[in-house]
Amino acid sequence: MDTSQGTAVVGSCSSRLEAELQRHVLEQAGIPSSLGSDDVGGMHPELAFTRCATHRVIVPASQVERARAVLADFEPADPGIDEIAAQVGPGSHATFWIALLIAAILAGVVISNTLNVFTGT
Repeated sequence: MDTSQGTAVVGSCSSRLEAELQRHVLEQAGIPSSLGSDDVGGMHPELAFTRCATHRVIVPASQVERARAVLADFEPADPGIDEIAAQVGPGSHATFWIALLIAAILAGVVISNTLNVFTGT
């Protein structure tokens, strides 16, 4: 990707998958692109699965208008997390099970770290 004239962000997504799809659509249209992520330089890839992570779709500055036009026509086939959350609703059983799963994962991390402190590993 030629960056001699600079780059610009043409898309910002909360999911890595959506950003990859946008990048692929741009590449298919002949527009070079890359991704930038808020995952601490790859040291914490688990941040890609959180809602606070931002994945940016980056193109050369000379291709911004064309890239925005291509992305304006792009509609992902799968629903995003917001659409799924709207279908599930705040009072559903799915919300309970997701919260329970997250709690179990966090408990496992805390227990693992505590054991590592006591065993010295």
